[in-house]
Amino acid sequence: MTAAAITSWPPASLAETYEQVITECEKLEVSGNDDPVTLVVEMAALLVAGDTIAARHLWRRYRENTVIASHLFPWWQVGAAMMEWNIAAIWNGIAQLSQSEKPVYRAYAQEIAQAYRQKIMNGLLTNAQTPPPTYYASVMGMNDQEFVEYWKSQATESTAQPSADVVASQTQVVAFLESRMNALSTE
Repeated sequence: MTAAAITSWPPASLAETYEQVITECEKLEVSGNDDPVTLVVEMAALLVAGDTIAARHLWRRYRENTVIASHLFPWWQVGAAMMEWNIAAIWNGIAQLSQSEKPVYRAYAQEIAQAYRQKIMNGLLTNAQTPPPTYYASVMGMNDQEFVEYWKSQATESTAQPSADVVASQTQVVAFLESRMNALSTE
């Protein structure tokens, strides 16, 4: 591998180095390396990056090659679902990838899930007009309680000062979710 930050292949994690991993995979692909593992790593890195267009192009280049396509297809299903905003298919696909025999693939699936959740959370944090909190919990593949905990963790990690409208909206969302959780725990 030529990228200094990539110390092993396949890399144990994509979260911090996905841009370098994508570049390295593209170099390998252009040089004629069509190893399925390299292409899966590239697809996973593209999904972590949120680049579903490039992921689609990768899939299209290899979908006719049955050996490679069989490795890429489960990953592409997640990317295609992301492009279509098919929430159930996204989380079902990630759940299937999380059951992989290869531990590194399971790690990639979790990194894709985390990156997708972060994308949704960023949209929520910048949008004063928020949909109902249950919507975000379902979009993020969580139940209401998990979403409240995730929301609180993100709010404490954020260094940016949100606008008063965003703070008011966030407060309403957290209060609503906490009241739902309290109501569910007393039933």
